[in-house]
Amino acid sequence: MFLKDNDEKGTRIVCTLGGNRKGVILMRDKKYYIYNWRQAYFYMQNGVMPIERPGVHPNGSVYFVFSGKETEKVYDKWCKNKE
Repeated sequence: MFLKDNDEKGTRIVCTLGGNRKGVILMRDKKYYIYNWRQAYFYMQNGVMPIERPGVHPNGSVYFVFSGKETEKVYDKWCKNKE
């Protein structure tokens, strides 16, 4: 199941399977911001590379920026893989 939540920061998409959060991405301006290192690495292992250098949020969290339909396909695969 995918849950979407919109706020001033963008759209947060959460994959929940079996009642547990399996993956979270923040989408803003057609870019996907991923704060989970394992999830970002999974994307790269599946051929989806970041479109920018990693960034650092003001709270110190490092994030990766992805774009495109391939991101959505790999996100679905990530959620299914985490069951």
